[in-house]
Amino acid sequence: MSDLYCGGGCGIKYQDFPADMLIQDTLWELICPTPLDGWKTGGVLCPNCICKKLIELGLTRVEVIVDAVELMGKGGSYDS
Repeated sequence: MSDLYCGGGCGIKYQDFPADMLIQDTLWELICPTPLDGWKTGGVLCPNCICKKLIELGLTRVEVIVDAVELMGKGGSYDS
């Protein structure tokens, strides 16, 4: 996934996202970027662009799961 970039316009590389943010599928369908070649669903959005797009839709109270361990786990350890 190192070739993926945020599809929200900020241009950040997926590997540089500060965390992985998961939202409900129904919300993702509202904000997902244009589908990538060969994929039925859209690309990726960084946490900042996910928040920006949800706010643009007037959705300011949304349940999310933030997974910093997944991305920080590049062979290192995570201290909570």
